[in-house]
Amino acid sequence: MPAQPQPLILDIAPGAIASAETLMERQSTPLAAWQAYHHQIALETLMSWLQTHRPEAITPWLPPSEQPAFWEGVGGAALQWGEVRLALFATETEDLDTWLIPQEWVDLPAFVADYYLAVELHLEPDPAESWLAVVGYATHGMVREGHRNEERCYCLDRQAFIPDLYLLFLGQRLFGRRWSRVSAVPQFLPAVQAQLLQDCVPVTEPRLGLPFEQWGSLFSVAAWRSQLYRERMEQASFGPRILSLGRWLKQRQGEIEQAINQGWQSLEEIAQNFHSSEMSLAYRFGGDYRLQTGSWFPDAVPGVVEVLRSAVDKETQLSAIYLLGQIGQGDGEAIAALVAFQASTTDADLRRQAAVSLGKIDPSHPAAGIRRGKVLDLGLQVGESPVVLVLTLLPEGEKTNIQMRLNPIGDRATLPPDIQLIIEDGEGVIFQEVRSRGQDQALQLALRANGGDRFTVVVVFGDHQVRETFQV
Repeated sequence: MPAQPQPLILDIAPGAIASAETLMERQSTPLAAWQAYHHQIALETLMSWLQTHRPEAITPWLPPSEQPAFWEGVGGAALQWGEVRLALFATETEDLDTWLIPQEWVDLPAFVADYYLAVELHLEPDPAESWLAVVGYATHGMVREGHRNEERCYCLDRQAFIPDLYLLFLGQRLFGRRWSRVSAVPQFLPAVQAQLLQDCVPVTEPRLGLPFEQWGSLFSVAAWRSQLYRERMEQASFGPRILSLGRWLKQRQGEIEQAINQGWQSLEEIAQNFHSSEMSLAYRFGGDYRLQTGSWFPDAVPGVVEVLRSAVDKETQLSAIYLLGQIGQGDGEAIAALVAFQASTTDADLRRQAAVSLGKIDPSHPAAGIRRGKVLDLGLQVGESPVVLVLTLLPEGEKTNIQMRLNPIGDRATLPPDIQLIIEDGEGVIFQEVRSRGQDQALQLALRANGGDRFTVVVVFGDHQVRETFQV
């Protein structure tokens, strides 16, 4: 292998990103989900590259079935290279000054590694353009000499890492293992361990919920890790989870079989379940247009296209766009009309509806959008209309236009007063919010986001709150 004095740059296979996205749904909190996402990408990419350059077998330190339980508690990943262990610590933060290495990887005998690799992920909106950089490596002794902060992480400056991976390979050949001896963790009776586990289940970051010796004794045992993971997942089954909007858009390209779960449905399905109108859910322009499609109007596309071209009022234009999405499957004239209208109109509602209709009749078109809704449990009283949260996604080059709309289900229903629709950024800070005043038929917020951006939609009504966290 040639000398590598600069950070190693590797392309990330789109398949690695896709498999990492599926892991996000197998964690109970956003923190654990991102630990799984980042480190699965780094693990798969580096393992593939190393295996092409070394004759020895290189395998994940933990089997895939055990990794979600590990990432539920601690970030990081590791590769086993014969007797040598390489620990990886990945981040999307560019030009990070200091790497934080959890104390578990340094001071617990079960997890100690010989070499610690700092990895930067550069994840682009187009997965095929994503790449990573191995900033450098450090030995176990180098990490232990670093400062340890209040969050039980060893801090190692960027310049302290050795960028030339050739030296790592040379060290592996000459010295083999490079870890220093560490103290064994205390052992507790099973009853004590079971109580420690229960103390960790409700904590957002369980590794900080116990003294390090107690936590280390618990987490070092695979059986206790698995039980902690199962109980936290059961507790989180009704809580907020991160959903990948990128996967929703990829669904129209056939890249995944099922990207929608946890209650998200098409508006047609919701309307059918509640005997309402899809159009009323989307824009409050009544009429059950679903009944006027299919064999009733087999040759209606040219007429509807003409209506769309000649109409001047928004209601008629929306109705024509919606109808083309129902009857224009694979029809070249309908597709061309929707594309042209979407490109020419400046009205955001019309552009979104044109994109959604285009997505129904030509899912592979780059301008196609998608719309999904979720019926919310807000403790409404008998006789009050259920409320649905509707998300519409519209690709706009490297960005995605996202509209969040809160509607009551029912053609003439209104929202209850004082219901709030809120958007929080990735740090939990509110940056948009709106409140119903009574007799409102909808609440609406919109944003434009880059690939990889995270945000949370919050709906509040009285003592009830629903949170949905998304990654673009």
